[in-house]
Amino acid sequence: MSLYEISHIRNSVQEERLKELQQKIHQGLKDLAVTFKAQDKQAKATRRDTPTRVKYWMTSTQDYINNESRPYSPYYDTHKSRSSITESLSNQRTPSMVSSSSCTTQSTSESIQQESILRNTQQEKILENTQQEKILENTQQEKILENTQQEKILENTQQDEIPPFDLNKRDNYGFRQYTQWVNRNQLDAFEKTYNDILEKQSKRWKRLLCNYQPNEWPTLCPELMKYVRKGIPKVLRVKMWMHYSGAESKMEANPGEYQLYLRKADKLGLLNDYAEIIERDLHRTFPDNIHFNIDDDSTALNYNITKLRNVLLAFSIHSPRIGYCQSFNFLVGFLLLMDEMTEEKAFWLLTTLVHDYFPSKMFDVGMEGVGIDQTVLMMLIYENIPGVWAKLAEKKCFWECEQSDTLPSITMVTSHWFLTLFINILPIETVFRIWDCLLVGEGFKIIYQVALTIIKMNEDNIRRVEDYVDLFQVLQVMPKKLIDCHQFMEMVFSSDGMAFDLTCKEVSRRRNLFLNRRIQRRNQLYQ
Repeated sequence: MSLYEISHIRNSVQEERLKELQQKIHQGLKDLAVTFKAQDKQAKATRRDTPTRVKYWMTSTQDYINNESRPYSPYYDTHKSRSSITESLSNQRTPSMVSSSSCTTQSTSESIQQESILRNTQQEKILENTQQEKILENTQQEKILENTQQEKILENTQQDEIPPFDLNKRDNYGFRQYTQWVNRNQLDAFEKTYNDILEKQSKRWKRLLCNYQPNEWPTLCPELMKYVRKGIPKVLRVKMWMHYSGAESKMEANPGEYQLYLRKADKLGLLNDYAEIIERDLHRTFPDNIHFNIDDDSTALNYNITKLRNVLLAFSIHSPRIGYCQSFNFLVGFLLLMDEMTEEKAFWLLTTLVHDYFPSKMFDVGMEGVGIDQTVLMMLIYENIPGVWAKLAEKKCFWECEQSDTLPSITMVTSHWFLTLFINILPIETVFRIWDCLLVGEGFKIIYQVALTIIKMNEDNIRRVEDYVDLFQVLQVMPKKLIDCHQFMEMVFSSDGMAFDLTCKEVSRRRNLFLNRRIQRRNQLYQ
């Protein structure tokens, strides 16, 4: 969204607020008018209810008592008003004036005067209230106008200070920074805060490793895992991944084996069953990344594409039963984004991931391991987020779905998360932080914890959707907004996080459980 659109939206919102205030003012004035009318009617009714004989007496006394026929009184003053005259007459105690009629006239006149005084005071109070309300409304309108003017000034200064957004701007790994999911201000704010975090991170790791030799690493322990969960510096990432995952020991135990696989792949050429598929998927690997986005004519000349091809072909020779899976190109391409990553290191890391981290039969022809992992994930959702499970399974029991091999359709999305280890699902820096934990100590359980955290964050949206099309849209769009990898990983490992106490041993136990149940069902069918 452009700054012009943002300013237009703000102006429209402010205009709507002013209109609402004006409507409230008009409504208040109407209410005051209604109250005035009601009070006037009440006053007329009270005057109408006074006895008629009093009115006649008043008119008669006003006709008879005048300046000529008025009896002598030392308190009489011709310059006084009519009310003062009647008051002085009432105070006189002459025999001719003291009678029962004079007493009634005195009481009625006093009541009329009191009513008029009360009516005047009420009207004065109403006028004062209306004036105060008008003053308050005027001050509120002035404050609103001042706020709008200040916001316009701020927007103008921001437009002057912020340069136009570069659509070709890329991150540190060569990916174009889109503002489709996250606006530019959020990206800039995260970069500033995360750079400070990286500086502190580097200092902490230097203090930790200052007592070790260059090729010596601390043993896995809770203290080291705290450092890993907060991120591994770029300069240490490749070395630590290789060391703690076991890929380094495999490479050292098999020197020159990678080059042997490459020579075999060159001899086979197109006779390799997977060579054509691999060649086709080279162009689909990070087409938006500057390191992999090339023209068709220059494919053979591109260094990164060549490394990607070599690693995939070597693995197809190393593991012929698996050969190649369409997620391998993203896994290897992701590894090659790091500067210190060589072809051989990427090959052994891929081998370690496939054979040591993923479940067995994950990448075979039937891909049974994918279904097993999704069954484990659905069981964790059933146990930890029952409201989401009720929505996904249409209030069916988990064991009923597992027995009939009819898992919810959400597994079509979540299975892609597991096969790619969240590559192209989450922002690139968040994926690196997840892989830090995956390859250094946490193991494959981190994939379940991340998946459960994403689903928990979308619980309200998932429960509101009406069909699976909207559900897939939620689960595809929301993860791309998680640019603050530091905050996200803290949420994953918080004590209130989903499956916080999940262990790799528990994951293996559940995998074996569902694998055995599948085998039993197959045996029952063949009997």
